Amino acid sequence: MARSRKTTCEKFYKLGVDLAARRDLRSPAKIVLAIIKDYIGNKGDCWLGIRGLGRRSGLNEKTVLAAVCSLEAAGDLTIQRGGIGRPNHYRLAGESAPRKGALQGTERSKERSAPKKGASAPRNGAQALQGGVQIQTDLTDRLKKARKRKADADPRVAQFIDWFAQQYEIARGRPYIVSGAKEGDLLKKLLQKLDAKFPEALAELKEAAQAMLADPWGGPNASIGLVCSQINKWLAAGETIPTDAFAEGDSQE
Repeated sequence: MARSRKTTCEKFYKLGVDLAARRDLRSPAKIVLAIIKDYIGNKGDCWLGIRGLGRRSGLNEKTVLAAVCSLEAAGDLTIQRGGIGRPNHYRLAGESAPRKGALQGTERSKERSAPKKGASAPRNGAQALQGGVQIQTDLTDRLKKARKRKADADPRVAQFIDWFAQQYEIARGRPYIVSGAKEGDLLKKLLQKLDAKFPEALAELKEAAQAMLADPWGGPNASIGLVCSQINKWLAAGETIPTDAFAEGDSQE
């Protein structure tokens, strides 16, 4: 006598063509939505916990939670959260008005999910989208500031740095190491001061730097920062910029 075999019916969740083609949702969110839709069926709502969704989808709880939040943010679901260890109440958004309790639960869930003052916003759903917009805004502001600095830059600053580096290598026999933006800022401010006193500020600056490189004391210690510092001292004291001995007073010390 042949034994009868038990046949098991494998359950399938329906993933619609439109849902599968959506680009605003990640794959886990699509799977979770398909499961919730299956459980809602013709009832209009269902109760499912995060752990239950994880078992049915094969996803970990953290991924399921992120998927649920993204579905709520995208407007696919209306959720009344049951709290820790309790299932959530789900309705498909836009089908019919939720019950009073469900509506109140949704409002409470929004209050619970709102970030506290001083806390960082969770990186999922609508809040993640807002964070992305904020990051994009910050990057745009930085780019605008960088462009403004470039537009405000004095071309003579780069000219002098290149010239000084060449003269330094000729005089000292080794390359000059530029200190970056700091030297550029010093030069820009100094050139603005020299513009008020000399018709050819850049030529005056080069002449003073050449004197430093040729000076017995100044040569070994030559730098753009030292040139700017010494010239600022002379300007503050109302003295003229010497071209024969760069730092005569300092060399005597």
